[in-house]
Formats: sequence, structure tokens, C-alpha cells
Amino acid sequence: FYDGQTAGTTGRNCSIEAIKIKVTELGKQGNLTGSILYEAHVQDIGWQGEVSDGQIAGTTGKNKRLEAIRIDTRKLKNVKLKVIAHIQDIGDVDYGYIDHNTIIGTVGKGKRLEAIHIISEGLDAQYDIYYRVHSARFGWLDWTKNGEVAGTVGYNAGVEAIEIKLYGKGDASAPACSGRSYLSADQIGTLTFKTNVEGLGWQDAKEN
Repeated sequence: FYDGQTAGTTGRNCSIEAIKIKVTELGKQGNLTGSILYEAHVQDIGWQGEVSDGQIAGTTGKNKRLEAIRIDTRKLKNVKLKVIAHIQDIGDVDYGYIDHNTIIGTVGKGKRLEAIHIISEGLDAQYDIYYRVHSARFGWLDWTKNGEVAGTVGYNAGVEAIEIKLYGKGDASAPACSGRSYLSADQIGTLTFKTNVEGLGWQDAKEN
């Protein structure tokens, strides 16, 4: 238990026989439980409340766009985050260094968040920051980390949910990053084709 949580019992007439208290420097906890907090602003719902350590912020299977997130790293000592987000009809927005009050995305404009980079400073020696998003069109994309892009661009497909988690360097339980965390319509290339119509001959070339 930590930070104001209750240890013991109430209503059972059982006395405390011993208690142990340990003060741990913020950001130095062994497993970093509860260390990175984040919350999502979702279409028709609003701010959902904070989750942490790989829990889902947003929704899946409800066809609701994630419009904004906030990320809180105050439990991590000497850690700074930079964020770049791709927003519907706006494009890339560089938020620079963020704090727990920074709204990444938009509120009240009906615009979806489509992709995100999370760049850490102060974590690199010991930890990696992992994140992945659930796309309205493609479902859960793969995990990525340390400033790489998660999401899509050019598909008119917004983010519906996001998970963020810290792992120690070399942690065998850390998810694999296969490279399918980001999908761009530009990666597909262009297909050029012609059709031959009876009585008209070859038509002008078209592209996808």
C-alpha cells in the first residue's frame, strides 16, 4: 500500500500488532507501479478518468473516437516527455514538453486523434516507454517505444484507445515491436491502370 491507501481492517475488532513503513524516492520504485498516469477524452463521454501502466484509456468496439489525452509523469523523478500528435484536419502538432495539464488533441471540436509520438528524456538509462493504439479501422496496432509513431495517417481512421507502459531495459516481458505500429497511406504506393472499352478503345489512365 502507498500514498494514502488503507492498510489494516475496519469493523472487525482486530488490533494492529505491527506495521512497516518505507519511504521510497519517487521514480525509484522497483516496479514503477502507478508511475505513469494518463486519461482519454472520448466522443460522447468526455474525460474518462486516469488509468496507469498499460491499462486501456479510451474505448474499443463502440465506434467512438479518442479526441484527446493527458499524460501525468509527476511520480517519475527528473522525467520529461515531448509529444507530437497527428489530428484530423489539422495535421501534426508539436506540443514540445508536456505536463499533466497539457491537452494532447482537441476538446469540443469533434476531431479525432490519429497518431502520436511520445519522446522521453530522463528514462533512457533505465527504462523504455512503450505505447500502442487501437485504430478505428485496423484494431490494435503493434507496440512501439521511445519516440516512434503509433497510429495511422491518410486513412481517415482515428485512434479509439491507447495503452502506455514503462519497462526496464532488457525486461524479457516487454512486448515485441514488430514495426506495424504506424500505417500511412503513403506507404502503399500508387496503382496506375487503363481499361479498354468496346467501341471506345483504351481509356485515359487512372490512379488509385
